[in-house]
Amino acid sequence: ITEIMYNLDSSEDAWEYVEVHNPGATPVDLSGWVMDDLNSNAHSAANIASGVIPAGQSAVLYRADDITDADFTAAWGPNINLIAVTGWSKLQGFTVGLWSSFSD
Repeated sequence: ITEIMYNLDSSEDAWEYVEVHNPGATPVDLSGWVMDDLNSNAHSAANIASGVIPAGQSAVLYRADDITDADFTAAWGPNINLIAVTGWSKLQGFTVGLWSSFSD
């Protein structure tokens, strides 16, 4: 995780996002992964349906329940590798994790 945009100075928390960088030599497929923070609402299923971070590149995980990829692109510009995350509640600080399964 290379960047976290959270706790916006706004009542509109839909624009929170998490940027992830893949420094490896092979792509990382986040399909079926879980992104969560330390809030009291643990996920019971994966909240990333699909998305790949190519080798040596980054992706931005965004709140798909609240904004669309078109909204995000309009606000931040084109050529961003966007990965939708569902079931995202307001982030609670800098403690955010990504898990490839619930056993991790």
